[in-house]
Amino acid sequence: MFLAANSSYVDQVVKAGACDAASEASYARGRLVIWVKGGDGAALTLASLAGPRFEHIALANPEHAPYGAAARER
Repeated sequence: MFLAANSSYVDQVVKAGACDAASEASYARGRLVIWVKGGDGAALTLASLAGPRFEHIALANPEHAPYGAAARER
C-alpha cells in the first residue's frame, strides 16, 4: 500500500511502475486552517497574519507536505 497526500507523488510511483494506476483512489481531503492559541481566530484572514500581533507562523515543510506548499503560495 502506498498513501500520499500529493497526487503528483502517486503519479511518480505509477510512472516508475511501482504501483498499479488502476488501484488509485482518493482517501482524504483537507483544508488550510488558521488556529490562534487562547483566542478566537474566526475573524482572522490570511492577510492579517502579516500584522504585528503574530510573532511566529508555523507551516508544514513545503518540500514534503502539500499543505505547506499551499500555505506558502497564499
